Amino acid sequence: MGNFLEFQDILAYKRAEKVAEEIWELVVEMDWFRKQTIGMQIIKAIDSVCANIAEGHGRFFYKEKLKFYYYSRASAQETIVWLRKSGKRKMVTYFECKTMISRIEEILKLINILIRSTRSRLK
Repeated sequence: MGNFLEFQDILAYKRAEKVAEEIWELVVEMDWFRKQTIGMQIIKAIDSVCANIAEGHGRFFYKEKLKFYYYSRASAQETIVWLRKSGKRKMVTYFECKTMISRIEEILKLINILIRSTRSRLK
């Protein structure tokens, strides 16, 4: 399909998808109460990062793309909040929490690059 970049090829998406699966594995092991409270919130937040990148990529107008990339960035930040809570409440180990947060922070940087790149096309 020529030079058209698929959403699966966007580095921020790839990294977020990988982290989403790692977080899924952590949540699957939680007991019912933990899954129903914070576990589901973490999954929804990280899955939203991926979904919004994909949806933004599929939009025709750059302003629409940006809206979804901003949503993705906000969902990444939300993921960090839930991971911090899960760490403080001993739902995941300190190492797991720090590792996941570090990966999300890298994804945030990649999303910011995606936003800057898209914003530069508006001019």
